[in-house]
Amino acid sequence: MKLTLKIIVFLSVLSFLSCLKDKEKQQPLKKEASEKQNCTSQNVVVTGTTDDPEAFLAFNLSQSVTFTGRPHYKNNEKVVNDSIRIVLDSVTKPQIMDIFTMGKPLLAYRARMYVTPGDTINFFIKNEKIRFTGKNALQYNFMTELDEDKELDYGRSPYQGDILEYEKRVESIYERRVQIFSDFIKTHEHEISTGFITAVREDLKFQYLYNLMDPRIDNIGIPEMFFNKADALTSIIEKEYGNKERFFDYKAYFDNVSIDDFKAYGLQTTYYFKNSVNPFIRYYFDSSDDVPYSKEKLIAEKQFIETNFDGELKNYAIARMIWDYNQKGFGYSKGNNAFMNTLIDAYYDKFTDASYREAMDKIRESINTSDFELSEAALSTKLINKYGDTLTLKEIFGRSKKRIRVIDFWASWCAPCIDEITRAKSFKDRLSVENDVEWIYLSVDEDQQKWLKKSEELKTVLNVKNQYLVLRGTNSFLAKSLKVIGIPRYVIFNKQNQIVLENAPRPSDRLVFKKIIDAIE
Repeated sequence: MKLTLKIIVFLSVLSFLSCLKDKEKQQPLKKEASEKQNCTSQNVVVTGTTDDPEAFLAFNLSQSVTFTGRPHYKNNEKVVNDSIRIVLDSVTKPQIMDIFTMGKPLLAYRARMYVTPGDTINFFIKNEKIRFTGKNALQYNFMTELDEDKELDYGRSPYQGDILEYEKRVESIYERRVQIFSDFIKTHEHEISTGFITAVREDLKFQYLYNLMDPRIDNIGIPEMFFNKADALTSIIEKEYGNKERFFDYKAYFDNVSIDDFKAYGLQTTYYFKNSVNPFIRYYFDSSDDVPYSKEKLIAEKQFIETNFDGELKNYAIARMIWDYNQKGFGYSKGNNAFMNTLIDAYYDKFTDASYREAMDKIRESINTSDFELSEAALSTKLINKYGDTLTLKEIFGRSKKRIRVIDFWASWCAPCIDEITRAKSFKDRLSVENDVEWIYLSVDEDQQKWLKKSEELKTVLNVKNQYLVLRGTNSFLAKSLKVIGIPRYVIFNKQNQIVLENAPRPSDRLVFKKIIDAIE
């Protein structure tokens, strides 16, 4: 296996997990005072040996203390034959860290450790396993062996078409993990620290929560291993419940989690906590009906954070909110570029953590160099019309000049998409005449026949000439460029084919939509 492919696999394996449901009915233990007060950096020394000659070619240590987290900065790394030695001089607080490296083809070594400043960590890779010796080896090996148990691996229990059945399986894995840890504590209570107990309890909880929030769907070729997919829950609920009279009970699905459950912990340095806070606000606590990742949704989310959080937890949630929206394409259109810059300016000086400011600098650099146009690869995405002809978006744009265009991403299974297509026809016709708007309908259906069947059913409200199936759907260059993670989705282009708004409100919101169109020059 080439090194580049191994790195891709490595990044995918470091997927989000989850948790926030305590079946033990126990309150988290307070961290030991010495651990809590230790804010100075002390070197952490990591040494290891291996019987796999490829294991140290791309050796990674990761953590989540900084804003973007992993991988951890390594200094004084030295590899000699089958041995490695690494010195970390920036560990200022106790934290869970990961070792991850690729060895023989498709063989990955992963270990998790509760590390405190000043630790010396000794490990060895032998017979395709990674194990620890020396001080705290008992704690390190417990975490590693728990993750190695295939029956307790969330990644081997993917979503298979029934979200409630998936929830039961995830909950079962979590409960068994908690029970195993409880038994371990009883057996070794005099050999392990209270800090370790607290950290692992929190880690187990937030692994569970994240697996509920971002179900395991994606498979990148590793046998029997599935990875979390961000924003997948919304699409799953729409598919399973969109055409039914019954409603999906988010409260029951997440076991009545409250915002106080997050506030009680403050800002934790665990990767799973930090990657659960904002998605949970976005899809559970914030009850606004605005379009996901739109300006209106961002404002609602910001208000929720300002109202409910304080201190560093608030700073992190605001910074992560800005980062998440940017990753979904917010800030790269004429309609919200200035807004994003103003938002960053408003909070920049409040971020005392240098890693937050560094992340904001990267966002500003990125959005301020954008020309608001689709890439050549996105414009060249293959589309199929109802007659089976293949063409590209670039060809469609080239058919007529100086027109405002709206791309409508939809699918045959998406009830809100179809409702919008049906209800907004007269309004769309009016904009076509008054504002010279061209509507382009792009289906992201995986099944071409389902698209054709639904298209025929909607022939009285769909423009036959301007509706197409996107080859590879949401995995196409076009969808990825526009970061289409949910539908319906509307993208507005001006007469120069520049993106005015990459996540526009629904056309049924006529006053707002008309105001946007009227403002386009």
